[in-house]
Amino acid sequence: MDNMHNTSDVLQLKGYDLPHESVFPAFLFATLNYMIILFCNLTIIFTIVLNKSLHQPMHLFLVNLPINDLIGSSALFPHLIKEILTNSRRIQFSACIIQAFFIHIYAAGSVFILTAMAYDRYIAICYPLRYNTVMTNKPDSQTPKRKLCRHVLHIFLFSFCLSAWASLQSYLTDCRIFHHI
Repeated sequence: MDNMHNTSDVLQLKGYDLPHESVFPAFLFATLNYMIILFCNLTIIFTIVLNKSLHQPMHLFLVNLPINDLIGSSALFPHLIKEILTNSRRIQFSACIIQAFFIHIYAAGSVFILTAMAYDRYIAICYPLRYNTVMTNKPDSQTPKRKLCRHVLHIFLFSFCLSAWASLQSYLTDCRIFHHI
């Protein structure tokens, strides 16, 4: 009597209901898109990492965008390709949580990276003579502005963790909407 609920670790999802003749073209399209995403993002990463002249603050921000894109596409495409090919409509509850986590990390990371890039461009355009001082990380240049920026960053990271936790909680309730098997 202590187990009153019949729960399962497998969730039934709504499928794409593709006709049999369109499964292969959809699979081919999704696989090719995933391969193009991987190739282009890895090319950008290796180009910036291997070319020493691109080790500037803006390019270091740019290398984070393809890394973030790899996280987002790897969280979505493998399961999407498997679902198109097998039409299984099932996912483990733990896989649902992991996929939700990485998709939220991808979304929040995109916003954070673009914000950092915008700040970099703002400093470069509005304060061009101070750009190197502001954007380099020298221990002896701990000005009050830098301390304030560090505190703002800590607050942002804390709020990011809280929002990721809240959005993950809402996604988990979305995962439970589907019928348990």
